[in-house]
Amino acid sequence: MRPGTTPGSYRLLAKNLFNFIAPFIQDGALALDWDDEVIAGSCLTHDGELRHAGVRQALGLISEQEVA
Repeated sequence: MRPGTTPGSYRLLAKNLFNFIAPFIQDGALALDWDDEVIAGSCLTHDGELRHAGVRQALGLISEQEVA
């Protein structure tokens, strides 16, 4: 068995993903608030736009001052 593929690891990953996304499920549908700090801080791209400031800075698309 490869490291990280123990039977419990998939269950733990699924639980973590559910716990991350569950607050954004409303009336049985995923309703992401793009201004929410958690979503904004974890989203890399949306609608063809690179949104994550840290990644944009690492790629040299914005300066360090723009990240803060």
